[in-house]
Amino acid sequence: MSKSRGKSQPFGGQAAGQKAVKPAEADELWSSPTAQRIIAAIAAVAVLAYLVLFFAQEVAPSAALSRWSLFFYLLTPDDLAKDWVEGSWRNFVLHDRWPLVLIAIVLSGVALVVGSGGLWMSCALRKTMFLDRYVLGLGIGLQLLSLLALLGGLLGTGFGILPFLIKLIVYFTCWFGMLWVLRRITKQPTLSRTGLQPPPFRILTENIARRTLLVKVVESLLIYVVAFLSVAIILGAMLPPWDFDVREYHLQVPKEWSHQEQIAFLPHNIYGNMPLGAEMHAYGAMQIIQPWSTPRYWWWGALTGKLMMALYGPLTALLLYCAGRRFWSSLAGLSAAVVYVSNPWVIHACVNGLNESAMGFYLMAALYAALLGGKGRPCAGLAGFFAGAAAAIKYTGMVFVAFPLGLLMIWYGARWVGRWHDPRSPQKLRWRPHAAIFLVMMLLSCGLWYGKNLAFTGNPVYPLMGSVFGGATRTPEKTARWNQAHRPPPYTIVEFAKSAASVGWKDQFQSPLMVPFTALGIVALVVTSRHRHAAAASTLHSALYTPHSLHVLTVSTILLLYFLAVWWLFTHRLERFLVPAIPLAALLAGAGVEFARGKPLRFVVAGLMVIGLTYNLLMAASPLV
Repeated sequence: MSKSRGKSQPFGGQAAGQKAVKPAEADELWSSPTAQRIIAAIAAVAVLAYLVLFFAQEVAPSAALSRWSLFFYLLTPDDLAKDWVEGSWRNFVLHDRWPLVLIAIVLSGVALVVGSGGLWMSCALRKTMFLDRYVLGLGIGLQLLSLLALLGGLLGTGFGILPFLIKLIVYFTCWFGMLWVLRRITKQPTLSRTGLQPPPFRILTENIARRTLLVKVVESLLIYVVAFLSVAIILGAMLPPWDFDVREYHLQVPKEWSHQEQIAFLPHNIYGNMPLGAEMHAYGAMQIIQPWSTPRYWWWGALTGKLMMALYGPLTALLLYCAGRRFWSSLAGLSAAVVYVSNPWVIHACVNGLNESAMGFYLMAALYAALLGGKGRPCAGLAGFFAGAAAAIKYTGMVFVAFPLGLLMIWYGARWVGRWHDPRSPQKLRWRPHAAIFLVMMLLSCGLWYGKNLAFTGNPVYPLMGSVFGGATRTPEKTARWNQAHRPPPYTIVEFAKSAASVGWKDQFQSPLMVPFTALGIVALVVTSRHRHAAAASTLHSALYTPHSLHVLTVSTILLLYFLAVWWLFTHRLERFLVPAIPLAALLAGAGVEFARGKPLRFVVAGLMVIGLTYNLLMAASPLV
């Protein structure tokens, strides 16, 4: 009998004399310098083709010029500056906007103090770092002030500083009391499983991601870009509104409520009866201004609210930096922040007073809170509070944010008890209360809006689902017209291709950085998932190869794909509805930049970053945004 008969053969057989390639050898082959150069060359060709396609599109709908024409501003920068001031620098005045800045600082300061107290009451404080605490605390405080304004408006407690302070003290005393009770009854035991716990931050930054002088210079330049764009957003947000939606209900509804001195049902403005959590900052500003201002107090309050809504854009950029720095490196965090805040859609939404950037911030905040402690110890209460804040801004927040993160909490709550390798060990599935905590905090954050509609109209999601719940002023004819106007376009291959082209490169406010860098982040997910076992057995050369990083990339990718699928299947496919998903794409983009670090691919990434940022900066400075 031959000795080779007892040996196992590779699946599919092996030709005589042919040597099998081991997986480790195949990985080394792909990671060789020659293979990396070939990959970089292929990526450069693909990026170049995409940029040619992108810049060949019209710079604006029905415009005769392509996007290439924006680069002519580099030859005549004085023309670009004159567009900002309508041809004369005498039109550039800032001193008349100091009341807006002052009131915004007061509201932000109160929100930060109150939100820091809320963060201190949660289990997330010991898991956060210095900047995280300020960003998350401000996000908590802004939502609490929004709920305070809503509660005071429903009760009709009047205007002025004294009623405002009384409501503030009473509301937050009750709020912190509930948080303390909830924290005491939901203490979680320390888990033995740490595979998905985030690694120590100091180890990652000092031992894995070594910062060379060039990296430090690049990081400094990215910081300047984020700061410049944030200032530009703030300056643009202090201008009067000109967008139809903003003039008709985003700021019009707080004005009508302020004139009534009470939040009530508005039968003549159907959109005014939807959740308007971000718009409550305008209503609260009107309460503060009214005792000292002229009869146009509502005007200054509306502009202050518009400025407060614009702050969600820079806040999201800071949160992306915190997330990228915690999970990977400072360069990844800054890249994610720049990709986000330079996006023309983000700038357009912030400057015009639209609430999509606020919803995007709370989506990112909820995801970040869920990922702070890993699968074993998520900050479920904080994630639920932020998810409820997104649902308090728009109904779509319930579908795009609260529902998928609720499913994530259910998955986090499942824990198998027993040893898989021991057949004698019983396997039991135990549930931890993550989903219940998430649901309670979500309802505390958004339930007042849905309860208001239930009390005023009999329909908690008025005017949606009129055929099921009905609602005040709704008739079968009105419901049919509403459904007809808001139904999705046909589900055909042609429509899918049109949507893909619009999202990919045709849309007026699309960024040339978004699609390539997001795709690179997904590539990083695929590569790191393939190499995770080899990386675990060797010295980590990148934070991307940690189990928690793989978990972050997987969850972010699934959420982004879910967002796109729901947008195409269940909405009328306005590109503006995708703005809240941009933070997810930007986070993946930061991971993509970290993945290219130390490879020849970094030169392609650097070239794309320079070209894309130049275009985005010119777009932001032009009258097109």
